Order: sequence, then C-alpha cells, then structure tokens
Amino acid sequence: MPNTLEGDQKQLPRYPLASVGNALRLLLMFRTNEQVRLSDVSRELDVANSTAHRLLAMLAYHDLVQQIGTSRVYAAGPALIEVGLATVADLDIQARARPFLEELAARFDEAVHLVALERGEVHYLDAVESTQTVRAVTRVGSRLPAHATSAGLALLAELPAPELDVLYQPTIARKRLDTALTEIRTRGYAIGGGEVISVAAVIRDRSPRAVAAINVAAPAQRMPTPRRHQLAKALIDATTRLATGLPS
Repeated sequence: MPNTLEGDQKQLPRYPLASVGNALRLLLMFRTNEQVRLSDVSRELDVANSTAHRLLAMLAYHDLVQQIGTSRVYAAGPALIEVGLATVADLDIQARARPFLEELAARFDEAVHLVALERGEVHYLDAVESTQTVRAVTRVGSRLPAHATSAGLALLAELPAPELDVLYQPTIARKRLDTALTEIRTRGYAIGGGEVISVAAVIRDRSPRAVAAINVAAPAQRMPTPRRHQLAKALIDATTRLATGLPS
C-alpha cells in the first residue's frame, strides 16, 4: 500500500524524513493560528515537549518562527512572512502584467515572458507563447542565471554596486558584466544574443523600484536590428503604462 497523508489522497515520498515532515507540519499550523504554544505543537505533531522545543528552536534560528519574549508561545517569523509576501507580490504582478504580455504577443507573434529576479537567478512567472512553428520556448517556473538572459541583465542593471558585489566576485567576467550593465542603463533596455535573440525592459513601481521585467524572444533570423529597436520601443511603452497601475 502506498504511503498517504492522513485524511488526504496525496502520496508520501518513498523514503519520508519524519523530522522534515514535522517541521513543515509545524509551519502549516500558522495557516490558522497567529500564535502557537509549545504544548500545541507537541500535541499536533504527537511528539514530546523536548522534541517540539528542538523543532521550534531550529525554525527560530532560521527566522521562520519567533519566540514571544521568554514565553513558550511562538509566532510566524520574518523569513516566513517574507516568503508569503513574495508569493502575493508575484501573483499581483502576474495579474497586472498579463494584459500587457498578451498585447505584445498579439502584436509581434513572438514569445513574451514576465520575469522576476531572485538572488542572482531569474524566475519565469508567466508567458504568452508564439503561434509560429519555430519559436522560443521557456517554461513558466523555470529559473536561469540572471546574467545569461536579457531580462536578468535588465534587472541586474537596476541593482546598486554593493548588491552586485554579493552576487558576483571581482573577476574579468565581472568587469565584462559591469560594462554590459552600464550600456543597458544608458539605453534603457537589454538585448540577449545567440540562436535566440531577446529584448527586455524592467517594470518599475511608483517608488520607482524595478519589480520585474518583460522580455520578447524569437529565433535570431526573425530579429534583425530594426526589429529589435521596434521591440525595445514597444516594451518600454508597455512597462511604462503598466507601472502607472502599480503601488509604490
């Protein structure tokens, strides 16, 4: 018989880790409780108080929970709240950006992507694919090194030097990256080359902070220089219009 979660039809992994499962179940308690007591955790997980305390201590170390004073009461920690807020922010930008992605895809019939920067990687949040037989394809949910994509370069160009220093060590490759980012800041958009050419521009909120980027990608044979400039102009127009509806 396959392992299933109690009261659920989900199949457990073949070799479940009880300690990881307990930690995750503990975090899920905050879906319905603003605060949990040590005794609540012990009872919910069916473990001794000492085991519950060790789980809470490890989660507190990673800022996923926080102890209320010196009591045995715990609340969601800043890291857990940050994860939740980041998810909400992604959903919000996806909903707001979707009409603009569809507009660009309808106009150019090329793949259009919504991308966010996450610790040196780009995360593909949404996409509208081209209807053409030969087309650029990147799956929603994919992650790639930021410096390897036009959208990633556009977003990296928005970072201050100290943040770039955290992501990239001072090497010859870093010097080339800095040169490329300076060019992107000057012209206001990024271009990625190769068999697939992509053009990207950032989306700013009213602060104005870059929160994501939109790129249009196509096989190189359909991306001569004049069309790249046309796409760049359309992207800047779309991201500017989109920005007017974003909060600061």
